[in-house]
Amino acid sequence: MTQMADHFGFKTTDDLIASVGYGKITPLQIVSKFVQKPDSKTVEDSLLNKLIGRVRKKKPHAGVIVKGVDEVLLRVFVLSGMVWLLLSWGRVTRNEAAVIAVIVAAVVESALHLPGILSTGFPGAVSATAYLLTAVMIPGLAFGALYWTRGLRAAVLTHAASALVLTLILL
Repeated sequence: MTQMADHFGFKTTDDLIASVGYGKITPLQIVSKFVQKPDSKTVEDSLLNKLIGRVRKKKPHAGVIVKGVDEVLLRVFVLSGMVWLLLSWGRVTRNEAAVIAVIVAAVVESALHLPGILSTGFPGAVSATAYLLTAVMIPGLAFGALYWTRGLRAAVLTHAASALVLTLILL
Protein backbone atom coordinates (compact mmCIF):
# COMPACT_ATOMS: atom_id res chain seq x y z
CA MET A 1 0.00 0.00 0.00
CA THR A 2 2.92 2.33 0.66
CA GLN A 3 4.04 1.84 -2.94
CA MET A 4 0.51 2.67 -4.12
CA ALA A 5 0.49 5.84 -2.01
CA ASP A 6 3.85 6.84 -3.53
CA HIS A 7 2.62 6.00 -7.04
CA PHE A 8 -0.41 8.27 -6.68
CA GLY A 9 1.63 11.02 -5.03
CA PHE A 10 0.50 10.68 -1.41
CA LYS A 11 2.77 10.81 1.61
CA THR A 12 0.92 8.19 3.65
CA THR A 13 -1.41 5.26 3.13
CA ASP A 14 -4.07 7.11 5.13
CA ASP A 15 -4.00 9.93 2.57
CA LEU A 16 -4.54 7.38 -0.21
CA ILE A 17 -7.47 5.79 1.63
CA ALA A 18 -9.01 9.21 2.30
CA SER A 19 -8.68 10.06 -1.38
CA VAL A 20 -10.55 6.89 -2.28
CA GLY A 21 -13.22 7.79 0.27
CA TYR A 22 -13.66 11.24 -1.27
CA GLY A 23 -13.84 9.73 -4.76
CA LYS A 24 -10.70 11.35 -6.13
CA ILE A 25 -9.20 7.93 -6.84
CA THR A 26 -11.32 4.90 -7.63
CA PRO A 27 -10.68 1.44 -6.21
CA LEU A 28 -10.41 0.27 -9.82
CA GLN A 29 -7.37 2.51 -10.34
CA ILE A 30 -5.66 0.92 -7.35
CA VAL A 31 -6.57 -2.63 -8.30
CA SER A 32 -5.39 -2.09 -11.87
CA LYS A 33 -1.90 -1.39 -10.54
CA PHE A 34 -1.84 -4.77 -8.77
CA VAL A 35 -3.28 -6.91 -11.56
CA GLN A 36 -1.20 -7.62 -14.62
CA LYS A 37 -2.87 -7.11 -17.97
CA PRO A 38 -3.65 -10.36 -19.83
CA ASP A 39 -2.53 -10.88 -23.39
CA SER A 40 -4.65 -9.05 -25.94
CA LYS A 41 -6.10 -12.21 -27.53
CA THR A 42 -7.69 -13.31 -24.23
CA VAL A 43 -9.14 -9.84 -23.67
CA GLU A 44 -10.75 -9.73 -27.12
CA ASP A 45 -12.41 -13.14 -26.72
CA SER A 46 -14.15 -12.39 -23.44
CA LEU A 47 -17.94 -11.93 -23.66
CA LEU A 48 -17.83 -9.38 -20.85
CA ASN A 49 -15.26 -7.31 -22.73
CA LYS A 50 -17.41 -7.42 -25.87
CA LEU A 51 -20.36 -6.06 -23.86
CA ILE A 52 -18.22 -3.39 -22.24
CA GLY A 53 -16.87 -2.42 -25.65
CA ARG A 54 -20.40 -1.99 -26.99
CA VAL A 55 -21.38 0.18 -24.04
CA ARG A 56 -18.27 2.36 -24.37
CA LYS A 57 -18.98 2.99 -28.06
CA LYS A 58 -22.34 4.58 -27.26
CA LYS A 59 -22.28 8.36 -27.21
CA PRO A 60 -23.56 10.08 -24.08
CA HIS A 61 -26.82 11.95 -24.40
CA ALA A 62 -27.23 15.56 -23.42
CA GLY A 63 -29.32 16.45 -20.41
CA VAL A 64 -29.29 15.52 -16.77
CA ILE A 65 -27.41 12.33 -16.01
CA VAL A 66 -28.23 11.02 -12.56
CA LYS A 67 -25.76 8.47 -11.14
CA GLY A 68 -26.84 6.86 -7.89
CA VAL A 69 -27.19 10.10 -5.98
CA ASP A 70 -30.89 10.22 -6.82
CA GLU A 71 -31.59 7.22 -4.64
CA VAL A 72 -30.11 8.80 -1.54
CA LEU A 73 -31.38 12.33 -2.18
CA LEU A 74 -34.88 11.33 -3.20
CA ARG A 75 -35.49 8.53 -0.76
CA VAL A 76 -33.76 9.86 2.34
CA PHE A 77 -34.38 13.58 2.01
CA VAL A 78 -37.45 14.09 -0.18
CA LEU A 79 -39.42 11.02 0.86
CA SER A 80 -38.51 11.03 4.54
CA GLY A 81 -38.77 14.82 4.72
CA MET A 82 -42.21 14.75 3.15
CA VAL A 83 -43.38 12.11 5.64
CA TRP A 84 -42.03 14.20 8.50
CA LEU A 85 -43.78 17.34 7.21
CA LEU A 86 -47.08 15.57 6.72
CA LEU A 87 -46.93 13.96 10.15
CA SER A 88 -45.96 17.22 11.83
CA TRP A 89 -49.13 18.81 10.45
CA GLY A 90 -51.02 15.96 12.11
CA ARG A 91 -53.76 15.60 9.49
CA VAL A 92 -52.71 12.25 8.02
CA THR A 93 -51.75 8.85 9.36
CA ARG A 94 -48.26 7.43 9.01
CA ASN A 95 -49.31 5.15 6.13
CA GLU A 96 -51.09 7.96 4.29
CA ALA A 97 -48.03 10.17 4.70
CA ALA A 98 -45.80 7.40 3.32
CA VAL A 99 -48.01 6.88 0.26
CA ILE A 100 -48.12 10.61 -0.50
CA ALA A 101 -44.36 10.93 -0.02
CA VAL A 102 -43.61 7.94 -2.30
CA ILE A 103 -45.75 9.52 -5.04
CA VAL A 104 -44.10 12.95 -4.61
CA ALA A 105 -40.60 11.40 -4.71
CA ALA A 106 -41.49 9.49 -7.92
CA VAL A 107 -42.77 12.72 -9.51
CA VAL A 108 -39.58 14.57 -8.49
CA GLU A 109 -37.45 11.73 -9.89
CA SER A 110 -39.41 11.88 -13.17
CA ALA A 111 -38.88 15.63 -13.35
CA LEU A 112 -35.13 15.14 -12.86
CA HIS A 113 -35.00 12.62 -15.70
CA LEU A 114 -37.24 14.62 -18.06
CA PRO A 115 -34.51 16.81 -19.68
CA GLY A 116 -32.41 13.75 -20.45
CA ILE A 117 -35.38 11.91 -21.90
CA LEU A 118 -36.43 14.86 -24.06
CA SER A 119 -32.88 15.32 -25.37
CA THR A 120 -32.79 11.77 -26.74
CA GLY A 121 -35.11 12.74 -29.57
CA PHE A 122 -38.36 10.91 -28.97
CA PRO A 123 -40.65 11.32 -32.01
CA GLY A 124 -43.46 12.85 -29.98
CA ALA A 125 -44.72 13.85 -26.58
CA VAL A 126 -46.80 10.67 -26.28
CA SER A 127 -43.81 8.35 -26.70
CA ALA A 128 -41.68 10.46 -24.33
CA THR A 129 -44.47 10.40 -21.74
CA ALA A 130 -44.93 6.65 -22.13
CA TYR A 131 -41.21 6.10 -21.65
CA LEU A 132 -41.14 8.43 -18.64
CA LEU A 133 -44.01 6.54 -17.01
CA THR A 134 -42.70 3.03 -17.69
CA ALA A 135 -38.98 3.60 -17.19
CA VAL A 136 -38.96 6.22 -14.41
CA MET A 137 -42.29 6.82 -12.69
CA ILE A 138 -43.45 3.23 -12.09
CA PRO A 139 -40.01 2.01 -10.98
CA GLY A 140 -39.72 5.17 -8.84
CA LEU A 141 -42.94 4.23 -7.07
CA ALA A 142 -41.63 0.71 -6.52
CA PHE A 143 -38.24 1.90 -5.24
CA GLY A 144 -39.94 4.39 -2.93
CA ALA A 145 -42.18 1.69 -1.51
CA LEU A 146 -39.17 -0.57 -1.09
CA TYR A 147 -37.30 2.19 0.73
CA TRP A 148 -40.18 2.81 3.07
CA THR A 149 -40.82 -0.87 3.85
CA ARG A 150 -37.34 -2.45 3.58
CA GLY A 151 -34.85 0.40 3.86
CA LEU A 152 -32.36 2.27 1.68
CA ARG A 153 -30.16 -0.76 1.00
CA ALA A 154 -33.04 -2.69 -0.58
CA ALA A 155 -34.05 0.29 -2.71
CA VAL A 156 -30.48 0.96 -3.90
CA LEU A 157 -29.70 -2.68 -4.70
CA THR A 158 -32.98 -3.16 -6.54
CA HIS A 159 -32.47 0.07 -8.48
CA ALA A 160 -28.94 -0.99 -9.46
CA ALA A 161 -30.05 -4.49 -10.45
CA SER A 162 -32.91 -3.17 -12.58
CA ALA A 163 -30.59 -0.67 -14.28
CA LEU A 164 -28.12 -3.46 -15.04
CA VAL A 165 -30.84 -5.70 -16.50
CA LEU A 166 -32.23 -2.83 -18.57
CA THR A 167 -28.75 -1.99 -19.87
CA LEU A 168 -28.12 -5.61 -20.87
CA ILE A 169 -31.48 -5.81 -22.61
CA LEU A 170 -30.85 -2.62 -24.58
CA LEU A 171 -27.41 -3.74 -25.77
